[in-house]
Amino acid sequence: MIDLLIVNHRTAAECVALLATVPEGFRALVLENGSGSNDREALAGAPCELDVSEENLGFARGVNRLARRARAEWLLLLNPDVVPAPGVLAGLAARLPPAPIAILGGERTGPGPRAHGRFPGLLDRFRRVDATAAGPVDWVSGCFMLLRRAVFEELGGFDEGYFMQLEDVDLCWRARRRGHLAAVDPALTFAHRGHLSYARAERSLARDYRAGKARFLERTGRPVAAAVLRAAHSLFD
Repeated sequence: MIDLLIVNHRTAAECVALLATVPEGFRALVLENGSGSNDREALAGAPCELDVSEENLGFARGVNRLARRARAEWLLLLNPDVVPAPGVLAGLAARLPPAPIAILGGERTGPGPRAHGRFPGLLDRFRRVDATAAGPVDWVSGCFMLLRRAVFEELGGFDEGYFMQLEDVDLCWRARRRGHLAAVDPALTFAHRGHLSYARAERSLARDYRAGKARFLERTGRPVAAAVLRAAHSLFD
């Protein structure tokens, strides 16, 4: 019923620990995404179907590659460093949402990146929304994202013009345009430290965020704002 998709980049220890907690009923598909031999060796014996890329494809391309092998009605995207609360994965099948909800997120506990919010504009970052009760939101994070495979395929997957940052926001925006909603279920709690791949690969999170933000503004009909943002960001890159 649910295929689990995990893109790993220099987070093998966290990925192996996560896979050890996955209950029966999930088919785990993992992409080793250009980390090198150490991560390949660490993941070789893990309980998953392992795919290996010699280069870092980024999150959008990585998920799309795994999704082409998926067969279940629902896809669950998890970052390797996500730690679902006890019972969350085991009870997930009983919490699958009815249409028109096609994308479902959970509630992060403790510090870490945002798990959901409203679509960003030029000057604001992500605005938090109250999630004390289940209900629609603009977007949910790809770190913990449950989505209907048919809708993901209808949308053509993630836009691969994003490397990493805001591809999940873009997907939720495109889904809404086609009548599919994103929602959050606060009973689906998880911890997420976040950004481990960036720290270990010494890649610039800020640069990827700025590029993703400009692309999102452009794709949502705000080319002038995107151009202004790119011009301002050129001072930093």
